Amino acid sequence: MKIYTFLLGLSARVASIASASLVVDTAPDELRAYVLPKNHGEAVKIGDQVYRFSVTGPSSGGAFSLLQTNAPESTSLGVLPHIHKTHYENFYCTRGRFQLWAESYNSTSEQQTRVLTQGDYGAVPHSTYHTFQVLDPDTQMTGVIQPGGSS
Repeated sequence: MKIYTFLLGLSARVASIASASLVVDTAPDELRAYVLPKNHGEAVKIGDQVYRFSVTGPSSGGAFSLLQTNAPESTSLGVLPHIHKTHYENFYCTRGRFQLWAESYNSTSEQQTRVLTQGDYGAVPHSTYHTFQVLDPDTQMTGVIQPGGSS
């Protein structure tokens, strides 16, 4: 009888998972498997920059957020210099070039900067002031923020 009850429960769970489409237009609000087609996901436009969220805090169970930024060349900073108290931010240049600046919050060291080109990676741990500037007309970067969400 216990095995029968277990199998009925398992069957119900499999049926509920199967009824939810694997392909979605935006990241789900809960932790589950999904496929997000190219150019889908919640898009936020700030000025000329478009931020598209493939994975959000809720869709990863709070583990991380994943976003792509597309932007044209600019003479101004992509975002104002800022700091995250708990989040570790990763930058991966997939097209074009952008300049990344970083400086530790409790540091007497100088500001560090580097131009990232296609294939370059930059990491900014928590408690580090940082910003970026897009240098090429068609630049794309992928960002991973850990843990998921924003601060």
